[in-house]
Amino acid sequence: QDISNWDTSRCLKFDGLFWNSKFNNDLLNWDVSEVIDMGGVFGSGGTDIFSPFNQELSEWDVSSCKTIKGMFQRAKEFNQSIERWDVSQVTDMSSLFFNAFSFNQDLSNWDTSSCLNFNSFFWNSKFNSHVLNWDVSKVTNMTGVFGTDDRGTQFNQELSEWDVSS
Repeated sequence: QDISNWDTSRCLKFDGLFWNSKFNNDLLNWDVSEVIDMGGVFGSGGTDIFSPFNQELSEWDVSSCKTIKGMFQRAKEFNQSIERWDVSQVTDMSSLFFNAFSFNQDLSNWDTSSCLNFNSFFWNSKFNSHVLNWDVSKVTNMTGVFGTDDRGTQFNQELSEWDVSS
């Protein structure tokens, strides 16, 4: 069913909207400017459950979001450009690309200065882009940010400027 033109302009919470589903349709026209919680929107859980989601979201206005935790968790095909997203208000990015094996896009200009939780952010993703200029000074949980199991994370970038004193 085509839901690409739904009026979502007054929605505040999208958490788990398509969790564990086979959803992979165009949502580029959705107005998400008021959404504060996008946790697990396109994600999935469980050992053998993966989300097929891989649609363009580059024009989404996520500037009101506080959490995007697990948004693409286990979305194994997701590899779309979201570099222009304003994530300056996001406090929880945990498991954002957890087991999103294909993800490897430029996020170097993301403003992460409000984020507190990076737990398993890129776990098992192919991500290998520049993030040296990220402000991580407020992050209190970095457990497994670039972690991996037997599938291997590709990350191999400079992090010497990161202030991890918190």
